This record gives sequence, C-alpha cells and structure tokens, in this order.
Amino acid sequence: ENYFTFSESMLFSAIISATDPVTILAIFNEIRVEHDIYALVFGESVINDAVAIGLHKAVLTYMRYPQNKDVSFDGWSFAEALLNFFSIFVGSFFVGTSVACITALITKLTKIGMFPLLETALILLMSYSTFLISEVANWSGIVAVLFCGISQKHYTYHNLSLASSIRVVQLFELFNFLAESFIFSYIGLSVFLSVEHKWDLPFIAVVFVSLQVSRAFAIYPLCLLLNLYRDPPIPFIYMHILTWSGLRGAMAFALAIRNTATEVRQVMLTATLSSVLISVLFQGGLTFPLIKLLKIKNNISPEIDELQQESRMIISKRHYNPSLNNDKIDLDKIDDIPKDGTPSNDDLKNRSSIQKQNKIIVFFHNVDQNYLLPFLTNIRTDHTH
Repeated sequence: ENYFTFSESMLFSAIISATDPVTILAIFNEIRVEHDIYALVFGESVINDAVAIGLHKAVLTYMRYPQNKDVSFDGWSFAEALLNFFSIFVGSFFVGTSVACITALITKLTKIGMFPLLETALILLMSYSTFLISEVANWSGIVAVLFCGISQKHYTYHNLSLASSIRVVQLFELFNFLAESFIFSYIGLSVFLSVEHKWDLPFIAVVFVSLQVSRAFAIYPLCLLLNLYRDPPIPFIYMHILTWSGLRGAMAFALAIRNTATEVRQVMLTATLSSVLISVLFQGGLTFPLIKLLKIKNNISPEIDELQQESRMIISKRHYNPSLNNDKIDLDKIDDIPKDGTPSNDDLKNRSSIQKQNKIIVFFHNVDQNYLLPFLTNIRTDHTH
C-alpha cells in the first residue's frame, strides 16, 4: 500500500484543483450562451489555474527541504509556504503585466504597425519571453504567460494595425487548437502506452466523488457571499453550471506527469488521468442536456460572423490603424458601427453595471480608464468612461 505524506497530499491537491472547462466553453461558444455565464466559467477557470500552478510550485519548494528528518509542519512552515506561494504568484504577475505594458508602449510609440508581420512576431516573442524570465527567476512561467495574455488583450491589442489584430487572434486560436488537440491525444495514448501507471480504483473513485463534493462546497457558498454585494446577483442556474464546469484537463495532467519517479507520484498521475477522462466524457457529454434543462438563454445572434464582431469592436473603439493599405478586410460590409464614437446600449449597460460594484472595482476601473488606457494605448477616453 502507498501512503501519502502530508506534503504529498498537498501536492496532489494542488495538481487536481486545476480545472479546464475547455469542453464546456466550446459548447458555450457553439450555442452562443449568455455572456455572463461564459465570463464566469472562463474567469473562474483562469484564476483557478493560476492559483493551482502557484500553489503547486510552492509545495514543490517546500518538499525540497530534507525529508530524512522528522520535521513537523508547524505554524512557521505554513507561513513560509504561504509566503512562498504569494511571492511566486506576485512575481509571475509582475513579469507578465510588465512585459505586456512594454509591448503596448512599443506598438504605440513606434511605426511597427506599418509592418504587420513584424508586429505579429513581436507579440508572439514578447509573450514567450515572459515564460523564460519567470522560469529563470524561479517563478511560474505559465502564470506569467497567463497574465501577459490578459494584459496584451486589454492594452496592446488596441494599438495593433487591423491586419495584425486579425492575424494575432487567428494565430493564437490556431496554437490553442493544436495544443488542445495534442494534449488530449497524448492523454488518450498515455492510458494504453504509458508504463508509469499505478492503478488504485478505490482511490480513483474517492478522488472523483471528492472533486464533485468539494466543487459544490466551494461554488455555492462563494456565489451566495458575492451576491450580498453584487448587482445583479448570480442566478442559481449559473451556480449549477459553475459547479458542473469543474472539469479536469490539460493543466492537471501536465502538472501530474512532470514527475513520476515514485509509486506515490504514479498513483497521482493515474488518478489525475482518470479524473480527466471521466470528467471530460461524462460531465462534458452531459453539459448540453443540462443547459437545455436549465433553459440557459443565448443572446448573440448566430448570423453575425465572428470576424465582423471583432472588426466592429476594433472600429467602434476608434482603433488606431497606421497601415490601412496593408489590410485586405472589406470594411464596407460591416454595418451598424457608430460613426461618432457614441457608446452602444451594451457599453452603457456595462458602465452602469460597473458603477454599481464595490468601491475597489470602481477605483481600479477609473485608474484603468483615466490613466492606464490613455498612457498605454491609442484609445481616446472621455469622462463617460
């Protein structure tokens, strides 16, 4: 029998807590569900992955201490592990956002937009550099890339020429598709070809049931707590979907397979792999019937092409375009674009919703709109923001 030590239990908890609702998000995208539920599921999974990766690295750091002595996990050890986690998380966040801001300034202050191919390469290489910098600094490269991508989308994207903005989106969508295809193919093959498995069926069953129970105990209380201050509140049908969206996928598998030297690590890998397969096949397969049962609405017209949506967003925000001669997009086919920059009903609704949030959100929103966006992008903001 294999017994988990406390540190190994913490490590497995960090590994298995990484969610990956890619299957559910693909269904959401296909049937075009409401923006709110898509944003909740996607945002929760992004932050969840960032915390899981940071916690995984912090636990690994703790496990590097000499284990041949009977060292108890006392209060000081807990505080040290917690400090380690925050240092990894904050350091990775700082690297990712800093590189994104530097990229935004480069695209804003130079004429690189006249060369869309070079501009696209800059975005790709600068984003990859965050991974290398964080790994050299012994932080988390994945978390750094995550926050770099979020910041690039929020700031740098608005400075790109129209040709580059389309190419960047399509390029990363291609990378995403190839990576997901590879990792799930690899997961499927590893079930039959890998020799590093240690099957413990009772343990796997307990793990899967525990994942569902712990997910429910996390989602419902936190959503109810948020509803005390959130306007509009999160509906119960959204809570059901959030609970159901706790699939395990590529991130958990990647963390588990990094080290399979011991039998305990092999048990972790097998349990993680089984949880990934069961959750994707079972929960992913039943997601569409659940959405129909809960009567989740859609609010995006299916006839609107995604490329037109992207182009509308670019132009309606007074997109900076230094190289229209290089762009082959037929903009005459894109209608319903406000010519005077007047905000749409959705924009006004979003602003009204933001104003109802707590003071911290309003503060960061105002700083972003009044200082960061004008400094890092070519967007012209006004007092209505």
